[in-house]
Amino acid sequence: MKRSARYISAAFFAGLMSLLMIAAFTAGAVKRSRVTWDRTEITISDSMDNDFISGADIGAFLDSRFGSLKGRPVPEISVTEIEKAVDGRSAVKKSEVYMTKDGVLHIDVVQRTPMVRFQKKDGGFYADEDGFLFPLQKNGTASCIKHFAANSQ
Repeated sequence: MKRSARYISAAFFAGLMSLLMIAAFTAGAVKRSRVTWDRTEITISDSMDNDFISGADIGAFLDSRFGSLKGRPVPEISVTEIEKAVDGRSAVKKSEVYMTKDGVLHIDVVQRTPMVRFQKKDGGFYADEDGFLFPLQKNGTASCIKHFAANSQ
């Protein structure tokens, strides 16, 4: 086979593979755009130690912040914005938000672990192991504070 024929056949093969890849990505995008949000699964990884946040709290917060997600197409839902909003909650240390192919929004939450509780007459706050201060939570308390509790008047 001549050298020029090899180059032509290699270029033809590369072009054909490129077209097939573009077709596959386009078909996937079209299929994904038809999938709508079905439900949310919220996992609080350390809910046995702390009960600052529940799945119902996160669901109500998302409904108030983003409106009802039910039936919305998956491309309209920004998991990055949802993750930033959940991470912005004071008792949340870190969250991970992702959407599966079947339209299920997964939210995995890790709560802050308080090390110290400061109490005053008009309220109080916790401090975690990183020194982050966050307010006392209306929904729950820490089941145990690892080092000590400080009481200041």
